[in-house]
Amino acid sequence: MLIEHETFTAETGPPRGRLWNEGIFRWCNFVQLEIELPMVGGAMIGCALREVDWYWGLFNTVLLSHTTFKSCVFRGMSFAECEFIACRFEDCRFVLNNLQGPCRFSNCIVVETAFDRCEFVVDNPRCTPVFVETRFYGCTQAECSGLAGVV
Repeated sequence: MLIEHETFTAETGPPRGRLWNEGIFRWCNFVQLEIELPMVGGAMIGCALREVDWYWGLFNTVLLSHTTFKSCVFRGMSFAECEFIACRFEDCRFVLNNLQGPCRFSNCIVVETAFDRCEFVVDNPRCTPVFVETRFYGCTQAECSGLAGVV
């Protein structure tokens, strides 16, 4: 299902039901949301996420293209076989969930994506790697922690 030019805020709430798993979000805004657990499939194209606090979600084979993330917090998120194309992450944090599990990027492809002032918590009690068979091409990072030797 194609969703275009929609804005999701704390007042409206995030998308509901199967939209997360099957939706193609194009030119949508996600602002000041607290989201917990949904599985996301489909795509986000030309979207903007600002001040989103996302807990324990699963992005599974999602295409993220020309999408910006600003001041977002991801808690124990899993990104599996996702493609990030020309995205931008600014002032974002990828931190542990309440069970001390890290965010995880497995078999992702990240192309021409910029990371500015982001924090990736890579040390965790479980010794779980954050980046597993994820490839970065033409990406940049500035003033980030946890990306040394990766980007």
